[in-house]
Parts: sequence; C-alpha cells; structure tokens
Amino acid sequence: MRISERIEQLRNDLHAYKQRLGLGSLVLTNDVDQYLNWTQDQLKKLSKEELLEAAALIYPITTYIQLEINKNVAVVKWCEKYLNYLFAQQYNQVGDKYTPAEIRRNIFIKNDEVAKELNKIIGETQSYIDQMENIPWDLKAFAKSLEGLAACKK
Repeated sequence: MRISERIEQLRNDLHAYKQRLGLGSLVLTNDVDQYLNWTQDQLKKLSKEELLEAAALIYPITTYIQLEINKNVAVVKWCEKYLNYLFAQQYNQVGDKYTPAEIRRNIFIKNDEVAKELNKIIGETQSYIDQMENIPWDLKAFAKSLEGLAACKK
C-alpha cells in the first residue's frame, strides 16, 4: 500500500471515529468572515439577539476547525512514527559510527523515496497546523466578546 493510500485510510478511520462520537456530520455551514469583518458601526447597530446568534454560530466553527487540526496532527504523528520505524531499520547502513544520528537521518531521508514522501507530508501538514492552531481560541474569544457586548445592550 502506498503512503498516500495509508494516509487516506488513516483519515477515513478518523472520520469513522468522529461519526461514532456523534461529530461526523459537523460541517462548516456558515461564513465566519461576515462576523469577523464587522465594523464598529455595524456592531453598534446589532441587537442583543443578533450578537448572541452570531456568537452561537461561531462556537461550532471552532469545534470544526479544531477537529481538522486534530486530524492533521494525527497524520503528522503517524508519518513521524513510520519514518522513525523505517530509519531504525536502516540506521547502521547510513553513515559510519562517528556520524551523528541527526545527520544519518537526513542522509536516509535524502536517499529513500518513501522517507522523502513522508518527510514532505510532515512538513506540509505541520505548516498547515502551525497556521491554524490558534484560530479556534481566537474565534472563541471573539464569540465571548460578542456575548459580552450583548450583555451590555438592553
């Protein structure tokens, strides 16, 4: 089985697991940009109910984004474990007894096609995680701000 097929199977398994938890049907159903781009004047004009509704719609978005991040973290961990497994099998064939482990690992990745693919997937997926990891918290803070603003309105 190719690496891409294994990762696809992992993603399918994670989706099935989410469904067993009752989270499988969670999808991004609204456009969060409309809330994030409100101006001060627009916020002032919103009623208490509209602010609370917006906050209530933002919370599931944070869960959706966090689930996507978690899925990608699982992919990175699986790739790292598999890469380590492959490297351990070839450790003594790479470099000599004076070559540091990190250098051996880099040489191994450079010379092994599967290791190259795993390393590429790790890098790309980790980049996505790094870009998104704080978004759920920021959105939750924004939703709480909307709730606070709604509490100030009569």
